[in-house]
Amino acid sequence: MSVSVVLNSWKRQVNLPSIVQSLHSSSLVTDIWIWDNNPDIYLDPKQFPQDKVRVVNSSVDFGLVTRWTLGLFAKNDCIITQDDDFLVGPEQIKHIYKAWCDAPDVMHGISGRTVKPDGTYYANWIHEGKAPIIATGFAAVHKKHCLEFPKAFDRVKRELGDYITNSVVTAGDDMLMSYLALSMSHKPNLVHKIPYTELKGTTDPMLGIHTRKGFWEKRTAMVRAFQKLFDLDSQDYA
Repeated sequence: MSVSVVLNSWKRQVNLPSIVQSLHSSSLVTDIWIWDNNPDIYLDPKQFPQDKVRVVNSSVDFGLVTRWTLGLFAKNDCIITQDDDFLVGPEQIKHIYKAWCDAPDVMHGISGRTVKPDGTYYANWIHEGKAPIIATGFAAVHKKHCLEFPKAFDRVKRELGDYITNSVVTAGDDMLMSYLALSMSHKPNLVHKIPYTELKGTTDPMLGIHTRKGFWEKRTAMVRAFQKLFDLDSQDYA
């Protein structure tokens, strides 16, 4: 009964000490992996005295897909992701871990999105129930999904071209992982009503990926591309 946590960092390093402290307080968490994607900032591992923490400093911004790379090194089958503006603790970890244990073949999260019949990415959040797309703010997958993710990403690069590939890296690793999980389980991904704290006031809100130009267009393009790539209809999993 244990979990591994993976998270990316880019410009919200100020949030990391409180995040790590909260994660470390969970008896279920055995290892916490942080990938710092900002080549201009060195994330000193010494600021995290907790023995569960491992830090990867990258000289290149490899984008969002690095979180699933970290999953390859994790100790446990249950891989939990969280964003660096979320704060979760032992109770939230326990809740999502139980949900994962009940259905380890699907992706779990605290927020999801659905898709319109024409393949348009739908802006409304799903806060509980079934959803084809799970956001990675706080989510859980099986390690086998992390093992398959590089293969799926290679298919994207070979078959879907630069635009979709770059979209995955900059705004859509959650979408590729969600559709990969659907293709492996043929079951809907699940959203759970789990309270959490959003760390406001410590970072620039414009750092959010959803604020970037072309975000919604990219998401719709990825929906349509991944439905074709995996031969799936999002309506079957909503």
